[in-house]
Amino acid sequence: MGVISIIRIKEELLNLLRNSDVISKTVRGVTTDSDTFNVSSTVSFLELSQTAVKNIRSVTKNSSPLTYGKDYNLNLYGKANSLSKRVDFTVDLVDGDTVVIQFDYSSSNTGDRVYADFPQKFVTSSKYPRVGFEIDTIPGKARDLQHKLIQKNVVFSFGVFAQGQDIDTLYELVDNVLFSNRKSLYYLNLLVYQGTSPKEVTPNTNRAVFQILWSYNAPLEFQKET
Repeated sequence: MGVISIIRIKEELLNLLRNSDVISKTVRGVTTDSDTFNVSSTVSFLELSQTAVKNIRSVTKNSSPLTYGKDYNLNLYGKANSLSKRVDFTVDLVDGDTVVIQFDYSSSNTGDRVYADFPQKFVTSSKYPRVGFEIDTIPGKARDLQHKLIQKNVVFSFGVFAQGQDIDTLYELVDNVLFSNRKSLYYLNLLVYQGTSPKEVTPNTNRAVFQILWSYNAPLEFQKET
């Protein structure tokens, strides 16, 4: 128990959606690459050869796959961009280990089409399709008389933004990714579907850009006052 990291939660969802290829790598403007590290001393992190890293597709140690959250963490959200190429390890890396990391990066150091936020007013129609998500609320409830043990939930809104009928296909792709992975997320115990809004015109854009929003509730771990 302890402080729940919203950054880690957003990072996990962001990495999941970017890895899913619901928007192609060509449209996202990214390239897949891999680095091989021959570890010569005990280390707690490794730095990739490319900058503007957008997502980590896989990590292996001595040919065995490592698990995100349990064995390593990323630096893709809520931190300086210079940290995006750093992978932090919670599993020991020692002399003689071979680590292979596959990742996507932007060679032009530009943005993406999948974000942990929704489009802003300055986003032009040429920057669609897009996928975004954001936290709506984090309700909590005391589970003891002294209010030292708090059960928190987080409510996420997910959104797809696209021109014409492409939005329906994009919505189905993203929703299937979330539904298929909802029980296997490391930093979220479980995503529980709440509901979907009707398709509507995206505010601050021309009428060719539509949006569909839907929400999931996610129970988090208990937080306990120490």
